[in-house]
Amino acid sequence: MMAAEASPQLTHSEEAIIAKAYDGLSGYVQKMTEKAYRLASDALTENPTVDQLVDLAAAVEQAIDNQVFRFAGKLEVLHQQGVSPTIACSKGCAYCCGTQIMATVPEVLRLAKWINENFSTEEIQALRQRLAAFNAKVRAIKESGGPRPPIDCAILMDDSCSAHPGRPIACRGANSVNVGACIKARENWQDESLNIPLVGQPYYASKSMVRGVRDAMKDRGLPSPIIEMPFGLEVVLNDPMAGEKFLAGEPVFDGGLIEA
Repeated sequence: MMAAEASPQLTHSEEAIIAKAYDGLSGYVQKMTEKAYRLASDALTENPTVDQLVDLAAAVEQAIDNQVFRFAGKLEVLHQQGVSPTIACSKGCAYCCGTQIMATVPEVLRLAKWINENFSTEEIQALRQRLAAFNAKVRAIKESGGPRPPIDCAILMDDSCSAHPGRPIACRGANSVNVGACIKARENWQDESLNIPLVGQPYYASKSMVRGVRDAMKDRGLPSPIIEMPFGLEVVLNDPMAGEKFLAGEPVFDGGLIEA
């Protein structure tokens, strides 16, 4: 983690940024939902393939990255003028990487493909072991009925995402303007009153674009569940045919199901 001087307490300018994110948000959310729906409809044929699901996820992820770049640029201009904070996220900052990471099946397939193309056989095997340990810990917590503390993502290596270019939409859309607030939220994870000051537009774009993808998949007659990313990734890395089985209607990802 790079040295951070940010205070855990939000400044007035940070609070203003959060409040402004809600201005006109309804129209923005609708626009991004429709954009994702169009991307998905263009990518998927009547009988979709795994490659089409992967390409769909990549297209939506690029659209989210464009939104982050757009609003990061606006914040930086305001920051140079002394009237706004700027995005505080950087390599080595992993305070948010212990939260529950949710994803669609196309995102998981895209992430698995990136890993298979960029990791060595030994690195993939090590990741599979970390995923198994991670998912076993999550299952034990669920069975106990207790609260879920932060658990570092199995993809993290030295506080950095080892598969950053293939990361899910949720990770791309979360951009904080205050590292101190992230640290405080992580250290006091049971305090539900604590909020991380995220840049609003990319955050809501990520959520709305996932909705658009799911709507388009359902219109193609496909299931479109939201699953825990580490569970889905373990399934795909252990079974190269998991994507084909999903398209054939097999419930291969039901063990990590969050929302059908």
